[in-house]
Amino acid sequence: MKIVSEGDVQKVGLMFVQEYEPHINIFPWVEEYFAALSRRRHIAICSNSSTQSIKRTLNGVLRYVDMVVGYDGMPRLKPHPDGLQIIMQKLGYEPKDTAFFGDAAPDIQAGISAGVFTGAVAWGATEKHEELVALGAHMILHEPEDFSRML
Repeated sequence: MKIVSEGDVQKVGLMFVQEYEPHINIFPWVEEYFAALSRRRHIAICSNSSTQSIKRTLNGVLRYVDMVVGYDGMPRLKPHPDGLQIIMQKLGYEPKDTAFFGDAAPDIQAGISAGVFTGAVAWGATEKHEELVALGAHMILHEPEDFSRML
C-alpha cells in the first residue's frame, strides 16, 4: 500500500477546487428537502471532499446542516467509517439512530462499517446501483421524491 503524503493530498484538493468544484451544482430540490428534514432530524454531511469545498458548494443550504466533515476533518477517508463516527459522537447519536445515504461504493462501505442504516441514491456519481445494493445498502432511492416519502 502506498502512503500518500499531506502535500499530495493538498495538491489533489487544490486540483479538485480549481478544475471540478466550479462545475458542481446542488440539485434544485435539495433546499426544500433539507428544510423539511431539518425540522425533524439532524443533517450532517460526510464527504471525501474538503470541508471548505463542501461548504462552498452547499452555501445556500448550510443553514439546515448541523455538521460538515470533509477529508480534512477525519483521520481516514471513506470507505472507512471515521467521518460517520465523528458525526455521531459530536451530535450524540448511536448507529441504531443514524441513517446515511450515498451514491458511490465508498459511501455504502462506510455506512455499513459504521453500523448505520445505509441507503444508496440513484442520481449521483455511479450508474451501477445494483453494485451498491450488493455492497450491503439497505435500500435504494430511485428519485429525490423517495426522500419526501420517508419523512
